[in-house]
Amino acid sequence: MSTKKSVWEIVMKANGVEEKISKLTGLSDKMAQKFTGAQDKVNKTMNGLKNLANEIPFVGKAFEFIKNPITIAAAALLGFFTLTVQSTKAASEFSNQFLELRQLNLDKTKEEIDSLNTLVLDTAYNVGIAPVQMSKGFYDLQSATGMYGKEAEGILTKIGGFSHATKANFDDLVNSVGKASGMFGLNSGNIDNYLGSMSKTVQMGITTYDELAQVQADYLGAAATAGQSFDEGNKMFAAMTKVSKSAQEGATLTKTAFQGIADPRVQEGLKKWGVDVFDAQGKMLGLDNITEDLATKLSGMSDRDFSNFMGDVGGPEGMQKYLSAIKNNAEDVLNTFDQFDN
Repeated sequence: MSTKKSVWEIVMKANGVEEKISKLTGLSDKMAQKFTGAQDKVNKTMNGLKNLANEIPFVGKAFEFIKNPITIAAAALLGFFTLTVQSTKAASEFSNQFLELRQLNLDKTKEEIDSLNTLVLDTAYNVGIAPVQMSKGFYDLQSATGMYGKEAEGILTKIGGFSHATKANFDDLVNSVGKASGMFGLNSGNIDNYLGSMSKTVQMGITTYDELAQVQADYLGAAATAGQSFDEGNKMFAAMTKVSKSAQEGATLTKTAFQGIADPRVQEGLKKWGVDVFDAQGKMLGLDNITEDLATKLSGMSDRDFSNFMGDVGGPEGMQKYLSAIKNNAEDVLNTFDQFDN
């Protein structure tokens, strides 16, 4: 056995293998020492974390699997993959949402659709609105108004800025503006007046921007039917919030008040008492003028006469509330309207 060993050693030396192994062994020892040193540092850190875990509940669970640098590296890699998955998911969600906008524009060329895709993403980035939400905004606005591309971008950019400034929901604002556009001819040039009217409404009424954005579309259609602008619609709503339990109830009362003003039977009842809602040319008077005429007529009216007046006028609940508010406190109603304008 010893002879065989000697021969083996000779062969090893003759081929320089022993020397190479020796070097490798030395290198291995040095690497082991460095690794041990690193492991010692990790162990010290882990001991500190364990002490922290003992004092703060649940921290121990967070570090339970962090045993060595390899695990830490794996955690970093997992974080990278998590971020990648999230990004992929966000891109997929945007693609699905943009598909609806694409289908709304089947008459457009591929180049135009690609340009629209870029425009949506750029607008989302510039305004600070999620791409999926912005794509839906383009879709909703075009569906309601027919506005496309740059025209829609101008309005959505202003809505996005208003949403950030007031904390109002972006989707609700787009819905409100979309519906109001058909009624009042809104565009990127006059959208500031509409958003400014919303600000006045919140200042003068008992409501928030978020609530207003949700309910505004409910009553503006009735206001337009009664020959009033969005300012008049918002004035009435601001006044109604002071005699209602919620913004939603105020919106319903506002809607039915304008429905009453536009009702020929109500108009006939008012005319019987000397109040005409039309001017000499047959055009509907503005809300301020109608309210001033009513305030003059109802001022000093006895309870009996007012009861007869209400019976002749009739109308839905909102109209009744509007007339009662003028009878009980016309000055407050008119002041609300004046302050709204100012």
